[in-house]
This record gives sequence, C-alpha cells and structure tokens, in this order.
Amino acid sequence: MKHTGRSLSRLLLFVFFLIAAGQEAKACHGVALVGFSASVSGGNVVVNGSSDAATCGCGPYYMEVELACFSTANFTGNAPTCTASTWNTYPWYRSLLNVPNYTAAAGWPDNCVVEPYNSVVIPISSLCPGTQYVLRARERVCGSGSGGPWSSTFTFTTPGTPPSFTLTATANPSTICPGTPVTL
Repeated sequence: MKHTGRSLSRLLLFVFFLIAAGQEAKACHGVALVGFSASVSGGNVVVNGSSDAATCGCGPYYMEVELACFSTANFTGNAPTCTASTWNTYPWYRSLLNVPNYTAAAGWPDNCVVEPYNSVVIPISSLCPGTQYVLRARERVCGSGSGGPWSSTFTFTTPGTPPSFTLTATANPSTICPGTPVTL
C-alpha cells in the first residue's frame, strides 16, 4: 500500500508538470522592468522601459514613475489609485504598454513577450529650477494593484537658480520661554 501511494504521488506530480508545461507563464503581478533608462533631453526628463515576457494576462500594465526632491529618502511608494486624476503630475507619472490597441476600452491585449512602454515625459518647466531630483520606475498591474520591484534611481538637476526666500517673523510676546504660549 505504501508503494502504491508513492506511485500515485509521482503520477500526479508528472501530470501536474505536463499540464504546467503546456500553459503560458503569466504574471498577474508587476515584474522587473526590462531596459530601464532615464535621460534629460530637449527640456524634458524622458523615462523608458519595457515589460518582461512574463507580462501577460491580468492587465492593465503600467510603467509607474515616482519623482522626489533631493533624496531617495523622500520617496513615498504610495501611488494613487489606477483611476486617480493625480497621475502625470508631480510626484507620480505612468504610461501604458506601447502595443497597438492597448487602451482601456480594448480589453488589455498583450502578447506575453517583451514590449516597450510608452515613454514617460516630464517637462522640466513643471519642476523647480536649480533643484536636484531623483526618480525611479516599476511595472504596476492595475488589475491586481501589484507593483514590481523598483528600478535603480536616476538623479538629475534642473537648470536655473533656485528661488531665494526671505522669512520675517515676529513673536508675541517677543521672548519665547519653554512652556509659555507664543504666537509667531
């Protein structure tokens, strides 16, 4: 009886592998971007990347870009929902796969091969002058809400001089002591 149990287990395992071998590998979660690149060109920051061959099924698939001032410590990782109107304005940008008929109304066709995303183009004029920025990108599946791993970071500084600010403050009372209410 023990021998029959092992044989049955092996047979079931063999059948499982036969079935799995005939199925396409599908990622219902974000996977690492292929060929991530970012550059500053013609007054814009341009971000490119492609899907992995495992990107198929479960879409829609987006390339999601997060932008932050000064340091990677300022990344939040808390992207808005996939239907949010706050996309494509600082700090969140996204683009769809660059595949014919890949639109919200077309049922999200995909081919389970490496496919490019439309470039994310961020106008430098929409950013603060003379400021250092960092950005990163990943693939996100809005159907499941799952994001792949973040890319390496890209650092750039916008041209120009940062605006200078002058702050004048008065206190009432003019002496500030711990534990005493003060209005600035």
